[in-house]
Amino acid sequence: MHWYGYDHMGWMAIWWVLGAALIVAVLWAFVRATRSRTSDDDTPQKILERRYASGEIDHDTFERMSAELKR
Repeated sequence: MHWYGYDHMGWMAIWWVLGAALIVAVLWAFVRATRSRTSDDDTPQKILERRYASGEIDHDTFERMSAELKR
């Protein structure tokens, strides 16, 4: 095996590609983690509306909780 010439350049290219893929994966994970957090404009009323729209709570519960929030 030669440590000079074009044989070694192939292995160097593989390591560069793997390094770049690692950097991309770390950046992608960071963006995904920060994007999944709730935003500051999520008011309690909007969260309640979202829960009602998804069917998590029924109409009576929505009305009761909405009235509680308006107090």
